[in-house]
Amino acid sequence: MDDALLQTIRQAPLFTKLKDDELDCIRLGEVVEVPAGTLLVAENEAAEYFFLNLEGEVRISRLYDNQEVLLGVNQPGMFMGEIPLLLDSPWLTVVRVSKPARLFRLNQENFWRMLSTCPTVAREVFRTAANRLRNLEGYSQQREKLVSLGTMAAGL
Repeated sequence: MDDALLQTIRQAPLFTKLKDDELDCIRLGEVVEVPAGTLLVAENEAAEYFFLNLEGEVRISRLYDNQEVLLGVNQPGMFMGEIPLLLDSPWLTVVRVSKPARLFRLNQENFWRMLSTCPTVAREVFRTAANRLRNLEGYSQQREKLVSLGTMAAGL
């Protein structure tokens, strides 16, 4: 990876606190161009990559009772893929590129290397993962309550 691209990636909020001697933790990644409409990850697919959005837009959704529900929109500077990699589990969501995107990605091995060699990055990844899991759990509970309420109302 050339130095200009490395500096572009370093400007993302996740990497702004990296010191010059810590840049090796992201040097092993690659940048990919992804056209709009591309299914980046399918639900229940094995986790292979950690992604950082450099340009474009990526929509993250999940199927609930055969209804696709938008959970979030990943904008430039945001990252995704940490939860399935941390938990060694498949993706719980569908990830689709909605506007042409440039994504920085690290494979699983380099993701773990980044976490072990860059403590400021690891702290932010863990904090974000915890918040996302809490939000997903809250949303799931809210959906269950609404389904129960709908069933009860239908019975009346």
